[in-house]
Amino acid sequence: MMGSCQSGLEAPVSRELAGLIALSRSEVRRTAETPCIGCGRCVSACPWSLAPVEIYKALEHRRFAEAEEAGLAECTECGCCAYVCPARIPLAAGMRRGKSAAARG
Repeated sequence: MMGSCQSGLEAPVSRELAGLIALSRSEVRRTAETPCIGCGRCVSACPWSLAPVEIYKALEHRRFAEAEEAGLAECTECGCCAYVCPARIPLAAGMRRGKSAAARG
Protein backbone atom coordinates (compact mmCIF):
# COMPACT_ATOMS: atom_id res chain seq x y z
CA MET A 1 0.00 0.00 0.00
CA MET A 2 2.84 2.36 -0.77
CA GLY A 3 2.11 5.43 -2.84
CA SER A 4 -0.30 8.26 -2.72
CA CYS A 5 -4.06 8.47 -2.88
CA GLN A 6 -5.63 9.82 -6.04
CA SER A 7 -9.23 10.95 -5.88
CA GLY A 8 -9.87 10.87 -9.61
CA LEU A 9 -8.78 9.43 -12.91
CA GLU A 10 -6.67 12.45 -13.86
CA ALA A 11 -3.43 11.04 -12.40
CA PRO A 12 -1.01 9.76 -15.03
CA VAL A 13 -0.15 6.07 -15.26
CA SER A 14 3.32 5.15 -16.51
CA ARG A 15 5.49 2.06 -16.88
CA GLU A 16 7.20 2.79 -13.57
CA LEU A 17 3.93 2.28 -11.69
CA ALA A 18 4.28 -0.99 -9.77
CA GLY A 19 0.62 -1.41 -8.94
CA LEU A 20 -2.78 0.18 -8.67
CA ILE A 21 -5.53 -0.34 -6.11
CA ALA A 22 -9.02 0.82 -7.05
CA LEU A 23 -11.62 1.09 -4.31
CA SER A 24 -15.37 1.31 -4.74
CA ARG A 25 -17.35 4.27 -3.40
CA SER A 26 -18.53 2.22 -0.43
CA GLU A 27 -14.93 1.26 0.42
CA VAL A 28 -13.76 4.87 0.29
CA ARG A 29 -16.67 6.26 2.36
CA ARG A 30 -15.89 9.95 2.15
CA THR A 31 -17.04 11.04 5.56
CA ALA A 32 -15.89 13.83 7.80
CA GLU A 33 -12.94 13.35 10.09
CA THR A 34 -13.88 12.98 13.75
CA PRO A 35 -11.71 13.12 16.89
CA CYS A 36 -9.50 10.14 17.70
CA ILE A 37 -11.30 7.64 19.93
CA GLY A 38 -8.08 5.95 21.07
CA CYS A 39 -9.01 2.55 19.64
CA GLY A 40 -5.42 1.63 18.68
CA ARG A 41 -6.29 0.27 15.24
CA CYS A 42 -3.63 2.45 13.62
CA VAL A 43 -1.00 1.02 15.97
CA SER A 44 -2.10 -2.55 15.21
CA ALA A 45 -2.08 -1.89 11.47
CA CYS A 46 1.34 -0.19 11.37
CA PRO A 47 3.94 -2.58 9.91
CA TRP A 48 6.66 -0.67 11.82
CA SER A 49 4.88 -0.80 15.22
CA LEU A 50 4.62 2.98 15.38
CA ALA A 51 1.85 4.98 17.05
CA PRO A 52 0.66 6.95 13.99
CA VAL A 53 -1.92 9.05 15.81
CA GLU A 54 0.65 10.23 18.36
CA ILE A 55 3.03 11.28 15.58
CA TYR A 56 0.14 12.95 13.75
CA LYS A 57 -0.89 14.92 16.85
CA ALA A 58 2.69 16.10 17.41
CA LEU A 59 2.89 17.24 13.78
CA GLU A 60 -0.45 19.05 14.01
CA HIS A 61 1.00 21.12 16.85
CA ARG A 62 4.32 21.61 15.01
CA ARG A 63 6.23 19.66 17.66
CA PHE A 64 8.67 18.21 15.14
CA ALA A 65 11.23 16.95 17.67
CA GLU A 66 8.50 15.00 19.46
CA ALA A 67 7.29 13.54 16.15
CA GLU A 68 10.84 12.51 15.23
CA GLU A 69 11.30 10.89 18.63
CA ALA A 70 8.04 8.95 18.13
CA GLY A 71 9.29 7.54 14.81
CA LEU A 72 8.34 9.97 12.05
CA ALA A 73 11.43 9.02 10.01
CA GLU A 74 10.53 5.32 10.21
CA CYS A 75 7.06 5.91 8.77
CA THR A 76 6.92 4.77 5.14
CA GLU A 77 3.54 6.42 4.52
CA CYS A 78 2.07 3.06 3.51
CA GLY A 79 -1.45 4.22 4.44
CA CYS A 80 -2.41 1.18 6.53
CA CYS A 81 -3.13 3.40 9.54
CA ALA A 82 -5.41 5.75 7.64
CA TYR A 83 -7.24 2.85 5.99
CA VAL A 84 -8.27 1.29 9.33
CA CYS A 85 -8.98 4.51 11.25
CA PRO A 86 -12.68 4.63 12.24
CA ALA A 87 -12.34 8.38 12.89
CA ARG A 88 -11.25 8.84 9.24
CA ILE A 89 -8.14 10.80 10.31
CA PRO A 90 -5.85 11.25 7.25
CA LEU A 91 -2.83 9.88 9.10
CA ALA A 92 -0.63 8.99 6.09
CA ALA A 93 -1.28 12.33 4.38
CA GLY A 94 -0.48 14.08 7.66
CA MET A 95 2.81 12.20 7.91
CA ARG A 96 3.74 13.25 4.37
CA ARG A 97 2.93 16.91 5.08
CA GLY A 98 4.68 16.73 8.44
CA LYS A 99 7.89 15.36 6.96
CA SER A 100 7.96 18.23 4.48
CA ALA A 101 7.27 20.81 7.19
CA ALA A 102 9.91 19.30 9.49
CA ALA A 103 12.49 19.43 6.69
CA ARG A 104 11.72 23.12 6.12
CA GLY A 105 12.18 23.78 9.83
